[in-house]
Amino acid sequence: MLGRGSVNLFVEGRTKSTHTTRNRALQSRKDLLSGPGASLVAFPDGLPPGPPKKQKEKLSEVEQQLKKAEAAQRRRIQSEKAAREAEGL
Repeated sequence: MLGRGSVNLFVEGRTKSTHTTRNRALQSRKDLLSGPGASLVAFPDGLPPGPPKKQKEKLSEVEQQLKKAEAAQRRRIQSEKAAREAEGL
């Protein structure tokens, strides 16, 4: 059986030398960003504008009702399918 001191040495040695893949990746990223040749891009006039946003087309009242009815039907079918599967188990 190991004594209390030997367990502490094991834990201390392990935490000092073992790095997770994530920690190694973060460290290498820090090294790259702080190394020679690392520079930030300057935007003196601010950031350039993003791409134009796609406008949603307006649906008529009938189209909205049809869309809602189709969604309700899909939910109903999904619910019935889940009920059948639950009975089969």
